[in-house]
Amino acid sequence: MINVPLSYNEIDADALARILKSFAGRHHEEIVKEFENQLSRKTGASHALAVQSGTAAMHLALQVAGVKSGDVVIAPTFAYVATISPATYLGARLVLVDSELETWNMDPSLTKEAINGELSKGNRVAAIVVVHNYGMPARMEELVTLSKEFNVPLIEDAAESFGSQYNGRWTGTLGDLGVFSFNSNKSVTAFGGGALVSSRNEWVNHARYLSSHARSEVPYYLHEVVGYNYRMSPLTAAYGLVQLENSVSALERRRDLYHSYHQLGESLGLNFQRNSPNVDFQPWLAACLLPDGMDPALVLERLGQEGMEGRRLWKPMHTQPAFKKSTIVGGQASELLFARGLCLPAGSSSGYPPQVSRVIDLILNS
Repeated sequence: MINVPLSYNEIDADALARILKSFAGRHHEEIVKEFENQLSRKTGASHALAVQSGTAAMHLALQVAGVKSGDVVIAPTFAYVATISPATYLGARLVLVDSELETWNMDPSLTKEAINGELSKGNRVAAIVVVHNYGMPARMEELVTLSKEFNVPLIEDAAESFGSQYNGRWTGTLGDLGVFSFNSNKSVTAFGGGALVSSRNEWVNHARYLSSHARSEVPYYLHEVVGYNYRMSPLTAAYGLVQLENSVSALERRRDLYHSYHQLGESLGLNFQRNSPNVDFQPWLAACLLPDGMDPALVLERLGQEGMEGRRLWKPMHTQPAFKKSTIVGGQASELLFARGLCLPAGSSSGYPPQVSRVIDLILNS
């Protein structure tokens, strides 16, 4: 039985009831609009669209950026499947890029190699997708430079990095389009839902149109193109408002837990992501690399025996059967991360006190 989940967020029923009562007698869509407004203020994003999931937000981001069937999308191989599967919805071909071992994020030098390789074959590179793995910002200055050099839109998957900053700006607001997730295990949650943000109002408006079955603004149901049922529900938005109100303390709790793991674990042989001075790192999960030769499966078994949930790091997408036809540039770094990496329990709840020293002890005695 799991008593300490990997990533736990408590349910504040009283706060949810308060938010819902404040909208009594008003159009339910006003709750969603208020969530979008508050998200924009919190993140510094110019425009925001709330949708059903981070996956839906990524799908819309790729489409409004102009990705079409037969195009190439450059994306990291070390990522969750929701980052890259939306490109296949549009019929695009994936070129997967390996990580660098400091931040564990997409390597800018290999990204440039991937772009040049596709252009030399006469292929159209329609988008670059970057993930900020486990909350650690990628090397955005270099990736933004590549985006401008090749005139290719840059889409940030900031699903794991809510609150992280790069040069004083929130991840998700540094590229052309940003994607957030408010899934139940995220640092700030609505127990579902996601968002698309951008400084380009025309792209967000187009995504908003597509997200509501592409319904035209006329007094009857007119659909000139095919759209999607992607809009966020008012109830989801209401809990999102609860969480945005409490996000500072929730993020602090995760950061404090991560620092405890880091301080104790690094002194005993665990390795963690490394950030640069221009980065404000807001951890999502306490992710680490085990000492060489230690078996992650055995560690997970030991944790489970004491009711603690852990998880392996991302299994690279180029090793997944569903994406075996994708092109891979590099690959060894991401395979190493998967072979040696683990995520340890780290939650946002004030009632979530994993015994960090006990977790580390279980690891070292596995």
